[in-house]
This record gives sequence, C-alpha cells and structure tokens, in this order.
Amino acid sequence: MAVYRPLWSYLREFLEDKGFSTICFLDKKILKKKLFKENILQAIVVDMLLYNRCIGLESFSREREFVKCIEFSKSKGDKLYYPSSSSSCIYTPENLLEEAGDRPLFIIDNRLYYELHERDRKRLVLQTSLFLKNLRRYLFDSYLVLNSSPREFILEFNRVTGFHRARVYSGDGLQEIVDGRDYIVALDPYADNVLDEDVLRRATIIVIGGVVDREKPMKKATTRIIDEIKDTLRSTCRLESYRLEIDGIRQAIPHRINVLGEIIFETMFSIESLRRAIIKNMSNRDVAHYLGYLVLKEKISVGDLWRIKEEIESIRGRRISDYVVKKALKIAGVKT
Repeated sequence: MAVYRPLWSYLREFLEDKGFSTICFLDKKILKKKLFKENILQAIVVDMLLYNRCIGLESFSREREFVKCIEFSKSKGDKLYYPSSSSSCIYTPENLLEEAGDRPLFIIDNRLYYELHERDRKRLVLQTSLFLKNLRRYLFDSYLVLNSSPREFILEFNRVTGFHRARVYSGDGLQEIVDGRDYIVALDPYADNVLDEDVLRRATIIVIGGVVDREKPMKKATTRIIDEIKDTLRSTCRLESYRLEIDGIRQAIPHRINVLGEIIFETMFSIESLRRAIIKNMSNRDVAHYLGYLVLKEKISVGDLWRIKEEIESIRGRRISDYVVKKALKIAGVKT
C-alpha cells in the first residue's frame, strides 16, 4: 500500500535533520496568505513550487529588506532565509519533488463540458478552482490533471484561479501520464464496488468526472467518461470504478467536486476514516438525506435518529438544526 504524506512533512524532515529551527521571511506577502496561518511549512512549499524559489543560508543583500523570523521547532538551531538568493540555496523545488515523487495524481476529466447547462459549466469551473485550493493544503498544483478540457473551460479556470501550475490538457493526455505501475480508481456513483480507505490509499491516480448537473440532470454521465477512458488506456494499467456511500446510503454523499476532493485528501493524508471524512464534509442537505434514508431503509429506528444526530454533531463540531431533522423525517416518510 502506498503511504502518502503531505509535502510540508518532507520539508520539516529536511530542516530538522539538518538542525534548523527558524525561518526568516524576506517577502511579507506570504505572511498574509490564509494557508500561512494554517500551516507555515505548507505555505512555503506552495510558494516555492509556484514561483520557483528556494530556502537558503543567506539573506538578499539589499536595503530595507523585510525580515520576520518564525520558529517552527522548539529545539535550538540555525536560521534559514526564504526566499533566498540562488547562490545560498540548500533546498529547492526540485529537491522537494524528487523526495515526494509524482503520485498520487488527481484527474478531473472535462470531456462532457459542452453537454452541461451553462450555469453548471460556471459551477464546474468554480468547484475545480476550489478543488485546487484544497489540494494545496496537502500537495501542489502539479498533482492535479485537468484532462480533455475545452478552451472555454481553460480560459475561465485561469481567470477564476489566477496563476497556477496545474497540468491542463485540451485533449486526452492520459496516455502520456499513466504507466503500467499505476492503479487508477475512478469515482462513479453507479459503480458496483463501494470505496473504502484501503482502496483509496492504494490508488496512484484518482479520476473524477467533470460533471455538475444541477440544472440539467445527466444520468450516468460519469460512467460514460470512465468507459471512454478505459477504451483509451485499454490494458495499459489497472482501472477500477468505485462509488462513495456512507452506511449504505449513496444519496448522502456530497456532490460538489471540491468537497469530494476534501473527503479524499483527508482520508489519504491522515488516519481519518472515510466515513468520518464524509460526515465532516456533509452539508445540511446531505445530513438530512443521510438520516432520512437510514430510517427509510430500516437501518435504524426513528428512536435511534437522535443518537446518530449526536454522533454527527460531535464529528462536525456544530449543532444540527431542528429543520434538518424535520426534513430527514419527511424523506423517511414519517409524519410529524
């Protein structure tokens, strides 16, 4: 089974092994980024890879340089500077990617883009941009492949996202990406097999269909995408389709591509169970369907509803409103 680690862990390992405990920042823009407040080292990683900068032993020799030093380790150690002049680099983007490798890859395939309703196309662009934003909390842009993406999608994605280094293909680029060692897991709500943590953590490539059908439902659209991918790859590598569900309830799974991404990332890069990751990322709509279908399918009694509700509240860290419970009972066909 592949053991995946977030990129910041490689940077921390390097710095601690070399006896460094403090990083001094020469560019105050990075300090203002939201990711910096969440995880300093991952913010450095993303900045390094995005702008091809390095960490070094010396500061730039210029007047009025901005310097703010932050300790990332309690042990006493030497200082490093970021970004540093190339002459004093000790850790570069190339060093990081060589250690981390180029898997897992996340593929969003947009070959059905023009079959989507116009408003759903805009939602697809936004959700894909948010998917990339979530991915940066663990990896980097180069681990995202936007496959079979029409020019209109690419232009809108670039506009919404800003500068990025995701791998964008206007045609089908999978032939040059995958190899015989890859194990591809494709997410399809109509698949026979149910996804679990072990399968997800074994995968080297995850495929998500670029389908948002809120305005115009498209039955089995993702299945069509996956079937075409299978025809393209043939026997090049192992590809299996899986559906996401929680306790046998498919209707409770979040639909938005960026939320699916967060569920996958939390499961692959932590010891989080897939079930817990799904619950953490449920909307109120998803919670109502989960509770309602548990009762409807006789997996729990109405009396057990409150116990499951408390479990969800504990995992999500917030209260479920009475309106959500009433909606769940309505879905279950229980008169109130």
